[in-house]
This record gives sequence, C-alpha cells and structure tokens, in this order.
Amino acid sequence: LSCGDMMTIGCVDALTKREVHIPRDLSLVSFDDPDYFKFLAPSMTCFAQPTESFGREAARLLTDAIEEDVYVPATIRLKGEFKQRKSVTQI
Repeated sequence: LSCGDMMTIGCVDALTKREVHIPRDLSLVSFDDPDYFKFLAPSMTCFAQPTESFGREAARLLTDAIEEDVYVPATIRLKGEFKQRKSVTQI
C-alpha cells in the first residue's frame, strides 16, 4: 500500500530495479488516482479520494468560520472509490 502517487512511482521504480514483478510477485495499491495511473504497465489499482469535495468542504468550513467569527470543529466523512486495475493479483 502506497500513500500517494509520487510514493507509488518510487515503489514501482524500486521494485522494477529489483526485478520484482507487479502483480505476479507483489500486489500494489495506492491512494490518489492521477490520470496517468491507468496508463502504467500494469495499470495501478488505487483508492481514489474525492479531492474536489475536500476543497469544497474546506472552503465551506472556512467561510462559515469567517461569517460567524468563530471556529467550530467538525468531522466530515467523504466517500472515496476503490478502483481495481491490473496491479493486484486477482483472488
């Protein structure tokens, strides 16, 4: 499991240099889903985070805090999407 797209690229590079084959020898899953993940060989399985929703909610919380002149902590849960591609072994 890799925690972001740049870390995933580093993992793929290191594994390739060590002749570890994805997914035959090791399954790899990443957070984030940049456009190029589907073009990697193998295409990268990922948990796509709703980044636009993150920004929208952050702006709403900031606007509310400014308008009300007080900050009220909030817990917000946003739903991501698991995108299974070719970088994991099929079970």
